[in-house]
Amino acid sequence: MVLTSMGDESRRWSARFPRHEGRVVCGNLTLEEIVGAPPLGRGTRAAIAVGGYRGRLTVCLRCDPFAFDTEDARGFLRVFMGTLFETSSARF
Repeated sequence: MVLTSMGDESRRWSARFPRHEGRVVCGNLTLEEIVGAPPLGRGTRAAIAVGGYRGRLTVCLRCDPFAFDTEDARGFLRVFMGTLFETSSARF
């Protein structure tokens, strides 16, 4: 498994776009959210990407379909998110 911290993904682009109310604007398009997980490398069965945009945390999970079925992946994500919330609540 791989865990990747992406930070604010919109700040990683080489071009800078104007913003309106925290949202990236390009012409008549407004970017509402960014989601995505890294590809699975050789021998990797799951990848989690943690990032943010507009002050909102995004957690994306990609699983090898030969190693995890849909219910296993959802269960894993529930446990991961539950642990994340428990840990963050204890610190605040």
